[in-house]
Amino acid sequence: MPLSPSDSARGLPAAGQLLERHEDVAELADRIRDDGVMGLDTEFVSERTYQPQLALLQVSTRDEIYLIDPLAELIQEAPDQPIWDLMADPSVRTIVHSLDHEAQFCLQRTGKTPGDLFDVQLAAAFSGHYYPIAYDKLVGRELRRGVGPSQSRTNWLQRPLTSAQCRYAAEDVRWLIRLHDRFL
Repeated sequence: MPLSPSDSARGLPAAGQLLERHEDVAELADRIRDDGVMGLDTEFVSERTYQPQLALLQVSTRDEIYLIDPLAELIQEAPDQPIWDLMADPSVRTIVHSLDHEAQFCLQRTGKTPGDLFDVQLAAAFSGHYYPIAYDKLVGRELRRGVGPSQSRTNWLQRPLTSAQCRYAAEDVRWLIRLHDRFL
């Protein structure tokens, strides 16, 4: 069962639901398309490579958090493709923090630029925060919430993912929609 964005504030486990099958991600994409909004972040490895290697997608809705494994061996079709199609769809708002890599992955996977994109880091800068403000600092200052310890230098290509990696990944999208709503 997916976790709600408020679960970590109540002390519940915060790892999100791991999706490894294209069908499950397509079903999630249909629900997001109906709602019209999603938070999105990616984990990737770019050391020693010309192009970043996508290792994980994190998606939040207003009520749930999902982790999508683009490296899952269980699938024949890319499990993450429905999310990139959503990001290119102008009828779905995609909320990110620092859009660089997400926009690049969207263009690579769909041949299209992102549709309706909202970057909370840019919105924060226009609202008086210094630029570039880190996600954990922005969440702390705007929402008075803490974000767990960093796993940004972990090996995101290793499988299985650790519980610490999953918790960190979920935290990276937990507050995106709330930040978006705050800056509107």
